[in-house]
Amino acid sequence: MANIIRKKVLPFTNVVMSKKKNFIGMTLKVLNACFRLSWKRCTVKPPYEPDYIAFLVVIGTKALEKVWGHLLKGSAQITVAGVFCHGSPLVTFPNQKINPCEIGDLLWCHFLKDKNGNLLRRNALLYQAKTSNNTINPVQLNLYRTWPDFEYKYKSKFKPGTRHITPSEPRRGAQYLLIDVNSKKQLPHNNPPEINAYSCFPNDPLIGHQDLSDELIDFLAFLTGDSFDNKSRKYKGWSQVIWDLLDITSTFTRKRSGFNNTAKIQGSFDFINYDFKEIDGIVFPLESPKHQKLFNEIFDDNGNNHTNLSNSDSNDNFGISTIIIETKLNE
Repeated sequence: MANIIRKKVLPFTNVVMSKKKNFIGMTLKVLNACFRLSWKRCTVKPPYEPDYIAFLVVIGTKALEKVWGHLLKGSAQITVAGVFCHGSPLVTFPNQKINPCEIGDLLWCHFLKDKNGNLLRRNALLYQAKTSNNTINPVQLNLYRTWPDFEYKYKSKFKPGTRHITPSEPRRGAQYLLIDVNSKKQLPHNNPPEINAYSCFPNDPLIGHQDLSDELIDFLAFLTGDSFDNKSRKYKGWSQVIWDLLDITSTFTRKRSGFNNTAKIQGSFDFINYDFKEIDGIVFPLESPKHQKLFNEIFDDNGNNHTNLSNSDSNDNFGISTIIIETKLNE
């Protein structure tokens, strides 16, 4: 079965790689536009990491779907949708006297299906975002480097138990997103400075091993990131953590409506007064019914129940910003 699936995935990978230069070029334009818009719209300069992530999720998803769909025309249909959550689930480390840390800032998931809608492969890429003027949290760095056993701080929101990810070493599915703001290259007429984004392995200092646009296209082609199992299996390790995050984010989007919780958004961007269109949740874009349907299908995972949540804990750090890609092959 694995060989059959691999043979079906490989042609899609080849299609993306055959147009890699075009994919990277168009993706880079989208990313640059999102980051520059974040700079322009934020009331305090420079923007914080969540500001950049918010514009990537809210504005970038629709643009990426359009340009990727154009490049995949004739080979596959693609849907891209996102949810922005300020904050992220916190993790603690049993028997270690160290502070909790965020598990990440932005989760990408890609689901590839055949022409009949049968799932062929799923892939995940978890990012911790850092701007070039911010220091690295050593606890977070150690998490991404060695993956010690951890638990979630708000345990009642997750299935019980300690999470154990193997191997205990850096992985392509969990990286740093370095947003490098070159303030020395200020453009004319008070426009934003040059802003570059890089994918980085967990090191201090962070050094980009690849431009974010390159890494995302490799992710689209299943050449980076880490695969994760179906929820119907007795998944554990990496797969369990990815479904933890998808489940908690699913519940987050379903419990929110309008801007009823905008007071919890910290940072320099004026979400309340910015005219986002077709928004639900603390910035959950509903570009069309198919995007809502995509989230429902992915989060439900063929009818499995969501985590039963308790109201006893704080709702801070509830959910993680997530971008879902679903690709359906034409042949």
